[in-house]
Amino acid sequence: MENVILCNGSYAENPYLPEGENIRLFSVEELCCYLYKNAFLIQEDFFSELLLRWIGDELRLPEWAEKLRLFKGKDSSVLHSIDFLFRATGYYGEEEISHVRGVLKESSHLSVMERRKIRADMYCKKQRYAMAAAEYEYLLKETEEEQIKFRAKLYHNLGVCQAGLFLYDKAAASFGQAFQIYPNTESYVQFLTALKLGNSPEEYLTYLSAHPESYEDSLEVESRITRVEESWEKMPFQNMLQEMTEEGNTAYYETVKKLLNQAKQDYINMVDKR
Repeated sequence: MENVILCNGSYAENPYLPEGENIRLFSVEELCCYLYKNAFLIQEDFFSELLLRWIGDELRLPEWAEKLRLFKGKDSSVLHSIDFLFRATGYYGEEEISHVRGVLKESSHLSVMERRKIRADMYCKKQRYAMAAAEYEYLLKETEEEQIKFRAKLYHNLGVCQAGLFLYDKAAASFGQAFQIYPNTESYVQFLTALKLGNSPEEYLTYLSAHPESYEDSLEVESRITRVEESWEKMPFQNMLQEMTEEGNTAYYETVKKLLNQAKQDYINMVDKR
């Protein structure tokens, strides 16, 4: 058998909980995986005495803990620490080490809040909307009111996540808050879109009637919805379903069932916070 990775040390009885994270680490390999995926969040204080004691006591790797202590206070201590762990475990190779080196260099000028926003944006892009929303809400609680533009971006992206979870009322509120803090066309268009999707046609028209200044933006909303609908109609499986419906093919029902099951699983994956 080739490419076997042997685990190092012991499996911790008491997991390590990285500060501010909803995650538990039980092995040095899990620690390496966390470091690789979250390199842009790692700062000098990550390799704290608490973590080093955990590595020495819980993982039964006291020599490794002592080696990591030697890096503390030196230039590029984070990079040296990660480099040591990756090489000692054999979990990651030169390509991954080079990747982490680049990430650490690019993120060195960012604040903790900016780093966490990058992670939230990544979750949002991958449609892990619940995880992203939790990050944005945390950041909104921790940032100062004076950080107007930054907070507006947080509210806007939170609205995107809420819309992705079909929470249109909450999405409209978030987009509205983003626009109120830092007026911009995109947040207002998204606000109107969420308003349209979350209310009856009569309620939406009532709002537009009361806000004539929204006319131009409402046209953009209709244009975007039309483009989405046209794109949907051109999708291959949509054409396939249409053909099967017209033919009265019994395969239509089986195909619909499969698509619904897949959509259900995709939604579960999307909102899964684990």
